[in-house]
Amino acid sequence: MILITVCKLFATNHFVRPQMELILLSHLPTRVLEEGFIPAAIDLNVEVTILTDCIHEHVLRKKFVPAYQHCKLLECDIFNPLSVARLMAIHQLRCDGILAMAPGLQPSAAILSDYHGLSGPSWHSTLLCSQKNALHNRLDPSDNVTNSKIIQAADLKSASMIKHFPAVVQSLEPGTGDNGQVVRNQEELSRYLTTLSEGFALVENYVEGEFYTLEGLGTPEGFIVLGGSRIQIQELSGSTIRQPQWMATLPLQNEVLSQLSGLGLGLGRHHVEYTITANGPRIKEIHNGLHTEDGELSLNEHLEGNLFRETINICLGIPSQPLQWCETHQESPMLEAMA
Repeated sequence: MILITVCKLFATNHFVRPQMELILLSHLPTRVLEEGFIPAAIDLNVEVTILTDCIHEHVLRKKFVPAYQHCKLLECDIFNPLSVARLMAIHQLRCDGILAMAPGLQPSAAILSDYHGLSGPSWHSTLLCSQKNALHNRLDPSDNVTNSKIIQAADLKSASMIKHFPAVVQSLEPGTGDNGQVVRNQEELSRYLTTLSEGFALVENYVEGEFYTLEGLGTPEGFIVLGGSRIQIQELSGSTIRQPQWMATLPLQNEVLSQLSGLGLGLGRHHVEYTITANGPRIKEIHNGLHTEDGELSLNEHLEGNLFRETINICLGIPSQPLQWCETHQESPMLEAMA
């Protein structure tokens, strides 16, 4: 009798798990969204809702990118977690996971994930890592290497007070990205600031040394190192090109992991940048999520498995499959300014 009842339950799909819902916070359309996460979600049979503050750009892409047909699009101020929470409540959006498609959106995604009781990075750690000075002070309170100042981009008089060069300039306005521009003198600084229409910019000194990235996944079992790269910096026509040399194991990797252990990064994708100095590795910045689209797509090519699929699985609280390092000869430069 019990066996018959169980068979009837299977026959009526009572044991079929409801289709899971993933929310992606996306400013502008990107390759990592269109070539990475949307196809991975489709492969996992996960429904996708894209929340954006640039709805027209995404609607336009929907006409040319077939994968967009599987996604719902809604507009709100995605840089404000309160705005996103209100929209989700008004539209009664069911959500099993939230992912940010750009570094500037990681605090919103982390706060919202915690609010809804979902898997994700620690919002405390994400807010800390989004503030470089606070992060450096947390890692080493005696650190006096970083010399930084926040100035108004349009106030060239304030810019004239910057004396430490070379320096890295980074816009602090939402949607401008987390990349910076290396400037080597006052003239280059003033010229770059004129390209920033408004708002504030962070100017900090550039620390010399070998530059590496460590790529990882935070899982319920612990932090997993996926690999990393040594970054070669090249100047070309006023832009800074990052040329990654990918590798499975990084110099001073264990020392970097030791520094990370006290930050409680949480679950999901993590990108760490560090410089090797005379005093050992010095962490420059941490992203509790994606870094750049070229970097994520290039990293995925060096892994056996699918980085985007496993990132979604972790976000949804589903056990992930191990990602093994594999060698490839395809190395492409990341055309971006260096932060």
